[in-house]
Amino acid sequence: MIDSGTIKKLAELARIELTPKESEKIQKDLGSVLDYVSELKDAPIGDVVSSDEHINIFRDDIEPHESGKYTEKILAEAPKQKDGYFVVKQIMEEKKNK
Repeated sequence: MIDSGTIKKLAELARIELTPKESEKIQKDLGSVLDYVSELKDAPIGDVVSSDEHINIFRDDIEPHESGKYTEKILAEAPKQKDGYFVVKQIMEEKKNK
Protein backbone atom coordinates (compact mmCIF):
# COMPACT_ATOMS: atom_id res chain seq x y z
CA MET A 1 0.00 0.00 0.00
CA ILE A 2 1.19 3.52 -0.78
CA ASP A 3 1.43 5.90 2.15
CA SER A 4 -0.16 9.35 2.24
CA GLY A 5 3.27 11.03 2.08
CA THR A 6 3.91 9.44 -1.31
CA ILE A 7 0.53 10.62 -2.59
CA LYS A 8 1.30 14.13 -1.34
CA LYS A 9 4.68 14.09 -3.09
CA LEU A 10 3.12 12.82 -6.36
CA ALA A 11 0.50 15.57 -6.17
CA GLU A 12 3.25 18.16 -5.72
CA LEU A 13 5.18 16.78 -8.70
CA ALA A 14 2.02 16.80 -10.80
CA ARG A 15 1.25 20.31 -9.53
CA ILE A 16 -2.27 19.39 -8.48
CA GLU A 17 -4.11 20.08 -5.26
CA LEU A 18 -5.93 17.22 -3.60
CA THR A 19 -8.48 17.32 -0.86
CA PRO A 20 -7.98 14.77 1.93
CA LYS A 21 -10.87 12.74 0.49
CA GLU A 22 -9.33 12.76 -3.01
CA SER A 23 -5.93 11.85 -1.59
CA GLU A 24 -7.42 8.90 0.26
CA LYS A 25 -9.25 7.67 -2.86
CA ILE A 26 -6.13 8.00 -5.03
CA GLN A 27 -4.08 6.20 -2.38
CA LYS A 28 -6.54 3.29 -2.47
CA ASP A 29 -6.83 3.22 -6.28
CA LEU A 30 -3.10 3.50 -6.90
CA GLY A 31 -2.47 0.81 -4.31
CA SER A 32 -4.85 -1.52 -6.19
CA VAL A 33 -3.07 -0.85 -9.47
CA LEU A 34 0.36 -1.53 -7.97
CA ASP A 35 -0.90 -4.71 -6.30
CA TYR A 36 -2.15 -5.94 -9.67
CA VAL A 37 1.16 -5.09 -11.36
CA SER A 38 3.05 -7.00 -8.67
CA GLU A 39 0.88 -10.05 -9.46
CA LEU A 40 1.84 -9.79 -13.12
CA LYS A 41 5.54 -10.09 -12.37
CA ASP A 42 4.86 -13.58 -11.00
CA ALA A 43 2.72 -14.66 -13.95
CA PRO A 44 4.10 -17.60 -15.92
CA ILE A 45 5.29 -16.61 -19.35
CA GLY A 46 5.97 -20.08 -20.71
CA ASP A 47 8.56 -20.71 -23.35
CA VAL A 48 9.55 -17.58 -25.17
CA VAL A 49 10.28 -18.25 -28.82
CA SER A 50 12.83 -15.92 -30.31
CA SER A 51 13.60 -15.55 -33.97
CA ASP A 52 16.63 -13.86 -35.43
CA GLU A 53 14.93 -13.69 -38.79
CA HIS A 54 13.82 -10.17 -39.63
CA ILE A 55 10.96 -9.80 -42.06
CA ASN A 56 10.00 -6.51 -43.68
CA ILE A 57 6.28 -6.15 -43.12
CA PHE A 58 6.05 -2.78 -44.82
CA ARG A 59 5.03 -2.09 -48.39
CA ASP A 60 7.64 -1.42 -51.03
CA ASP A 61 8.75 2.20 -51.13
CA ILE A 62 7.03 3.16 -54.34
CA GLU A 63 4.85 6.09 -55.37
CA PRO A 64 1.23 5.11 -54.62
CA HIS A 65 0.00 7.62 -57.19
CA GLU A 66 1.31 10.27 -59.50
CA SER A 67 2.81 13.24 -57.63
CA GLY A 68 0.48 16.25 -57.63
CA LYS A 69 -2.44 14.24 -58.97
CA TYR A 70 -4.83 15.47 -56.25
CA THR A 71 -3.25 18.84 -55.46
CA GLU A 72 -5.86 20.97 -57.20
CA LYS A 73 -8.77 19.05 -55.66
CA ILE A 74 -7.29 19.36 -52.18
CA LEU A 75 -6.47 23.06 -52.54
CA ALA A 76 -9.98 23.74 -53.85
CA GLU A 77 -11.33 22.59 -50.46
CA ALA A 78 -9.08 24.96 -48.47
CA PRO A 79 -10.54 28.20 -47.12
CA LYS A 80 -7.47 30.05 -48.40
CA GLN A 81 -4.67 29.06 -50.73
CA LYS A 82 -1.90 30.86 -52.58
CA ASP A 83 0.62 29.60 -55.14
CA GLY A 84 -0.22 25.95 -54.50
CA TYR A 85 -0.03 26.16 -50.69
CA PHE A 86 -2.54 26.43 -47.86
CA VAL A 87 -2.70 29.84 -46.21
CA VAL A 88 -2.93 29.52 -42.43
CA LYS A 89 -2.74 31.86 -39.48
CA GLN A 90 0.83 32.49 -38.32
CA ILE A 91 1.39 30.88 -34.93
CA MET A 92 5.13 31.40 -34.52
CA GLU A 93 7.29 34.49 -34.77
CA GLU A 94 10.51 34.61 -36.70
CA LYS A 95 13.54 34.92 -34.44
CA LYS A 96 15.52 38.04 -35.24
CA ASN A 97 19.32 37.87 -35.06
CA LYS A 98 20.89 40.76 -33.18
